[in-house]
Amino acid sequence: MVNLKEVNIIKKDFREMIEKTNFEELSIKKYNFNLIDKEKYKGNLIKLIPCSKNYYEDLIKIFVDIEKVLELENDASLEISGSGLLYLIVKNSITLNLNFISKKDSLIFLNILVKKGASLKLVEFLDSKKLFKNMNIVLENDVKLNRFEIIMNSNTSLNRVKLLKNTEYNLKSTFIANEEKLYIENISKHFGENSKTEINVKGISMNGGKVINDGNIEIMKSATNSIATENLYNIILD
Repeated sequence: MVNLKEVNIIKKDFREMIEKTNFEELSIKKYNFNLIDKEKYKGNLIKLIPCSKNYYEDLIKIFVDIEKVLELENDASLEISGSGLLYLIVKNSITLNLNFISKKDSLIFLNILVKKGASLKLVEFLDSKKLFKNMNIVLENDVKLNRFEIIMNSNTSLNRVKLLKNTEYNLKSTFIANEEKLYIENISKHFGENSKTEINVKGISMNGGKVINDGNIEIMKSATNSIATENLYNIILD
């Protein structure tokens, strides 16, 4: 079993990874839409930045000169590599496939804003020990997010979702930890009434692989009539 000491070691490794990473401009392949003016969404984008006192806090300024903003109106598949800060604005009901790849140390901050009335089917595939992913999602009013995540041969998947009024967030995540240390974090925060979260994470650890699976759901006083469930299913094979 993973104890608190090992948890702190993995978090320390994460910080050291950040400090030694040579940040390069984020590269995005296979897209057929245009970059947009970030100033147009300045008020909303600021909400996506995590403000809690943790090891992300001092990273935001690093990415000032290597930010990209993409506006999505149709189904899309993105292949993402490199290091940097990427904003995705989802305006319509779409399916978005994300393939995270990296052959060298990289750190990606992915911030997604789903606009009012839209629905998003988000499919993610992580297969790189070199890549550290930190994703923040804001769901405006009347939004539904169905998220599917497959984690193979990776070190880190950090995810935070903010729910406003009449929103629904469903996550189905699966992982395999083969030899490596894997840190998974899923945080869901309800700010609006009639919001719903359902999180299901299933995974396997083998050949000495160690997994930390942190989950936290917060329902604020403003989020009346909201419900949330979280289920973790883990199998240790050795």
